This record gives sequence, structure tokens and C-alpha cells, in this order.
Amino acid sequence: MKKRKQTNSIIFIVVLLALTVSLILFFACAEKVIDETADPDSKGSDHRGMFYNEQWYELNSNIETVLVMGIDSMETPDGSRADSEQADFIALLAIDDLNKTFSVLHINRDTMTTIVQRNDAGEKYGTFKGQLALAHAYGGGEDKLRCRNTVDVVENLLYNIDIDHYFSVTMDAVPIINDSIGGVTVTLNEDLPALGEEFVKGASVTLEGDNALAFVRWRGGEAEESNLDRMERQRQYISALFDKYTTADLENVLDVLNDVNGYVVSESTFDQLKRLMERLQGYEYEETISLKGEARKDGEFVEYHIDEAAAKETVLSLFYKIEE
Repeated sequence: MKKRKQTNSIIFIVVLLALTVSLILFFACAEKVIDETADPDSKGSDHRGMFYNEQWYELNSNIETVLVMGIDSMETPDGSRADSEQADFIALLAIDDLNKTFSVLHINRDTMTTIVQRNDAGEKYGTFKGQLALAHAYGGGEDKLRCRNTVDVVENLLYNIDIDHYFSVTMDAVPIINDSIGGVTVTLNEDLPALGEEFVKGASVTLEGDNALAFVRWRGGEAEESNLDRMERQRQYISALFDKYTTADLENVLDVLNDVNGYVVSESTFDQLKRLMERLQGYEYEETISLKGEARKDGEFVEYHIDEAAAKETVLSLFYKIEE
């Protein structure tokens, strides 16, 4: 009888332990589910997907990305970084090698995001909230370090996408690129008296030489709207440029690489950039799009705050696919 009681006690303890372990596992799994529901963008440190509208997405391996930066070099009396070597123009090419198409994501230079600060050696020493254009200025002492810092900041801004390649070109090279394909024709959406008396709203003009640079760079009007107007002109110019680029003489297009070589900084070699340009000539240009948001003036400076929900949808459509 005593032995049976001992056996029953052992069975009871085993059952109790099993129930305890089960409950621990249950609550651990429940906590994991709750955590993933509360923070669905994190599936673990190795997971590169995005959770949106009850669906997981993964990066589209058919998409190759190239970050293009137009750099404004400004001479300042005090040599401060904040006013020199800013990225005045920022665009990300999304090249679909499966469908042989490409699109352009045009990013507002005033977009507010986390800027990484690096010393001349490229070592990180801090962060601050500021305009995206400053990522290049605070990226280090060398041009490639500054470009790389901008790449990292843009990747973070666009929900951890991968940027495969980058190149920067000083804005002074715009007239050379523009004239290499015989100029770019646009229809004006506004009066631009600073460019000439013929630059009136509704006129169709072919931009040549310095007028091309003035068209994409000129600001006017209220501070909050001036860069948005310029962004629209840049978007219009990019669309017209690529429309003509894909039908231009390939030899002339490749010759421009030699002409602007001194203006370009890239992690790619000359031959790699040449092959990229040859490839794009055979692809169909689809569209240039921007991240929706709102421009606000904070004291002396204009800040552009993106619409997070709209930005996620844009990023998903360009760089992701539904996870298999």
C-alpha cells in the first residue's frame, strides 16, 4: 500500500512538472506572438522582411538598386560641414532585371531622418535628427566615406532595404550630361523669370547648358514650397531625361562618362558604370515617384516629414515582394 502511494506521488509530481513546463512554453509562445504583433517588423535579427497589413514581405532579389547623389559644393568662410558638400539631389534607381524595366524614387533632400555623424576617418561619433542632405556633409573626410554614410542613412530611412551601388556627381556636371543627349525638352509648370523671358508657364523649352542646371537647382517663393516646386521640376526633368536617354545614340551616351569622370565618385569602376549605362539603354523606363509628406518651416530651415504609411507602400511596391 505504501509503495503504491509512493508511485502515485511520483506520477503526480511528473504530471505537475509536465503541466508546469507546458504552461511555461505556452506563455513563452504567447509572449512571442504578442511581441511580433506589437512589433511585426521584427521577426528576429536575421529576418530582413517587412510586415504590413497582416502580410510578410521579403526583399525582391530581382531588383538592383543604385543611389544617385547630386552634390553641391559651397565655399563657406568658417569651413563648416553643415553648409558644404550637401547632397542637393538624391534619387534611387530600382532596376528590375526580370522585367527589364527601371523606376526612380526621388527623395526630398529636406527629409527629416536620423543622421549619423562620422569623423574624418569615418568613425561614428554621434547621431542627430536632421535633413537627409546633411548625411553626406557629416559622413567623414573623404568623398567615398560621405557617399557611404548617405547610403547607410537612406537604407535606414527606407526600412532597411539594400542599396547595391552608388555614385555621386557634382551638380556642375548637369550641363555636360544634359548636352550629351542634345538637350532635354520640358513643358513649364510655372514662370521662371530668372532663367529668361521665354521661360513662362505653359511654354515648351529645350534646356541646354547652364539653363539645365538652373532649372533643377533654382528656388523661389515661400520657403516651405520652394523645394517642393524644385522637386517637381527635378522629377519632370528626370522623366524627360530618361525618356530621351533610352533612345539616344549609345556611343554619345557612353562618351559622357569620360567627360564627367572628374565629377563622379563611386564604389563602381568605370567599366562597371559603363555596363550599367548600356544595360539601362535596353530597359524600359517606367516612372519617377516621390515619398509623400509635408514640408514645414522650423525657424530658418525647412523640414520635410514623410507620411510613414504612404512611404511603406511605396517602398514595398518598388523593392519588396510577398514572402513565399
